[in-house]
Amino acid sequence: MTNKDYRELQLSSSQLVLIFIAILALGVVIFLLGVSVGKKQAQIADTTQFTSEPLTEQVVEEEPKPVEKPEEQPTETEKPAEQPKDVIREELASHQKVKAETKTKPTPIPRSSGYYIQIGAFKNRDSAYTTAEELKDQGFPAQVFDPAPADTNPLYKVRVGGYETRAQAEEELGKVAQAQGKQKSDYFIWRR
Repeated sequence: MTNKDYRELQLSSSQLVLIFIAILALGVVIFLLGVSVGKKQAQIADTTQFTSEPLTEQVVEEEPKPVEKPEEQPTETEKPAEQPKDVIREELASHQKVKAETKTKPTPIPRSSGYYIQIGAFKNRDSAYTTAEELKDQGFPAQVFDPAPADTNPLYKVRVGGYETRAQAEEELGKVAQAQGKQKSDYFIWRR
């Protein structure tokens, strides 16, 4: 390598200070733009409607096809136990009706502003709803908050409450922790 191939950039101290200030100003502008975008995302998340009911598909059960047996001649001592097909269908329908009545849909809890106890955040939607159902069975008003559409890491948050004051939420926090066999520090209070 010869001296002609290599060039050196020489800057005075005042030029270095100006470059440093320009880089610093550019960093501040980028930071302020990020804060502005974050505030807009928070406003969008606040206006997003959350659903507490899980989306479920209704399963339609098909009636089984009757198995055809070759006809045998009954003896006089044997009498075939014949039931008309309508009686069987009615009985099947009554069983399905009882089965449908025993399934209870979770009642939606009105979401209001207030204090909530966050129990957990789950990537799996089914895990979140299972945890919420367990809490409801224990008598706590549990809800699942779906992730905001803009979340880069979507989590389903399970929260108990809708309490008017922080004191009420803290009192319930102790009850939830005791019922779950955990410590109070495993949960936190969140304000909507």
